[in-house]
Amino acid sequence: MKVEKELVDIFELHPDDMTMLNQIIQKAFRCRETDPNYEKMREFRVFFTSRKTLLNEFNHFEGNMNIFQPAIDITKSALQKEITEIEEKLIEIKTFMQS
Repeated sequence: MKVEKELVDIFELHPDDMTMLNQIIQKAFRCRETDPNYEKMREFRVFFTSRKTLLNEFNHFEGNMNIFQPAIDITKSALQKEITEIEEKLIEIKTFMQS
């Protein structure tokens, strides 16, 4: 929820229009290819989209209605590294948007 809140705050989005993390990511980093910030915005969008499963604590369907397994298998140290990278990226985005 922290990432959603941060993105909504940074980009002044209206979360009532968006119910899923992917919608927030797509709206926050939307820009035209002709925009001078296009490459950076695309980098941010790819970063968060690639971590969507981790951010959502998503469970995926394994073909049997009774069997759900975590979509990620991650050690505590790897999880901490991801958390740190996500927090650093949010700081980078704030700085980028303020410049």
